[in-house]
Amino acid sequence: YRREQRTSCAAHTTEIALGVLGNSITVGVGTVNAKRNCWPALLQSSLGPRYRIINRGVRASRADLATLCCLELFQGTLPDQVVVDYSFTSDTPQMLALVDRLHSFGVHTIVNLFCQHPGWLHLMRCTAPSENTTCMRKPLNSSIRAYFGSSLDVRGPPGLPLRRKPLAEQRTQAQQEILSQLPPNIRRRAIHLMWWGAHAISDGHIFEQDEGLHAAVVAAWHRCIFGPATNPFCQPNIELAGRLRRIVHTYQHTQSNVWWHASAAVAAGNCIADYNIWGTIPGVMQRITPYTSNVASLDYHVGELTAWAGHPNNLGHRLIAEPVAQLLEHWCPVGRLASNSSRIDDTICTYGSRVSSLIHLSEGFQRVDVADGRTGGVAATHSGARVQFRLVSRNLKEGFLTVGYERGWRNKGVVGRISCLSPCACQPIEMDAFNTRSFTGTSFTTSVWVQLKASGDGSYECMVEGRVMSLVEGRLMLQAMTLAAPFAGNRSTLVQVGGRGLSPFLETTTDGQTTAF
Repeated sequence: YRREQRTSCAAHTTEIALGVLGNSITVGVGTVNAKRNCWPALLQSSLGPRYRIINRGVRASRADLATLCCLELFQGTLPDQVVVDYSFTSDTPQMLALVDRLHSFGVHTIVNLFCQHPGWLHLMRCTAPSENTTCMRKPLNSSIRAYFGSSLDVRGPPGLPLRRKPLAEQRTQAQQEILSQLPPNIRRRAIHLMWWGAHAISDGHIFEQDEGLHAAVVAAWHRCIFGPATNPFCQPNIELAGRLRRIVHTYQHTQSNVWWHASAAVAAGNCIADYNIWGTIPGVMQRITPYTSNVASLDYHVGELTAWAGHPNNLGHRLIAEPVAQLLEHWCPVGRLASNSSRIDDTICTYGSRVSSLIHLSEGFQRVDVADGRTGGVAATHSGARVQFRLVSRNLKEGFLTVGYERGWRNKGVVGRISCLSPCACQPIEMDAFNTRSFTGTSFTTSVWVQLKASGDGSYECMVEGRVMSLVEGRLMLQAMTLAAPFAGNRSTLVQVGGRGLSPFLETTTDGQTTAF
């Protein structure tokens, strides 16, 4: 697909609208002056007037919000191209569902794969875990930096002209001896990290040296090498673990440039390998969708820890924007994709504090407006509160009802229920608003099939009730009301929040084909 999609961008003279869908990283949390230094803004500065960047990032959101509400997010007018920036908070099925959703509207899509700084890299670089981050800031020679910007880069996976066999043939007898003594699963992981590390930095020579093999083995086996020797998993190979620990300490004290280069390459390979294992890379390539990543810059900027944090700093946002800009210099699809969505209004979505406009009756629920890119809604703080929403569609006689709600660690013992009121019919939905992790964000309920009733003006409507069943502390906040028909041809399904249970909302049509959204 590289040959099909790589074209000359010089011929494009009309403005291209490029949308960005993402979470708090897209919004710019972690930067100084987010409006100017978030990566979509940096991308606008880099691309110039040929592109108009439309940033529709929503804090504490996942790809399921954008899948259901992409039309609402873009205020009814879809851009020519969209960058999906949800890899840090969403699982693979969620992101692929969003890609399929955009493709169903004919929108060309790019997926950005964000790579974090792995914690074990600090152990590989520093002589003691208690040391501060200054031991991470050893300057590297910029000449060793190779750049893999996107899947259209001929040096990047899967086009890098490297093969596993040459890497294996270059190993010395001592290297083969170390590999042979490792537990089989650790050996496979180490070889896997070397392979993907060579891809990520576009350089296989580093893994022909001892430092490269040692870095891959230490990364694959870091729990035993840096952890307690009493771990039963480490016992059969405790002597080898101790030897590797001493080798690492030698590299740390000598401050070997090759060791720093090798450990960065392994960290980069670790991220790309995980995206491959999770199915993200195969999924986007199956959909003829290019992807970008900040991974190669880990080699050169590895000492800048906050550039690789969950909320990266200004430098981290520049490292995200650069490969996207490079990709767009060589990837200029013309026109729209073939659309399999007959109507653009086959989904109803109202999210944020605007859900209050749907209220027909409220007892204990109040509108909540929030700032800083977060999502508002309507909320109640006591058990027994209820709210009724009136959903109206010009076209949908039936479809999938999905409700977004706040799920956070402060909402203790908060359980809600969604039900349809007669003559509209659906199965009731339970909501547990408590999150065991210290994170608050928008979650979506399981989707249920709803049959709407005809109204006098020729439209269709459904009355949906939300009720607080129990509440110990916190609130139940409803943040999105969505109603969608299934789309033929999509290969993904909408999934429950955070991949906590994939929900196959499939329907078989009269001709035997399966449809999903």
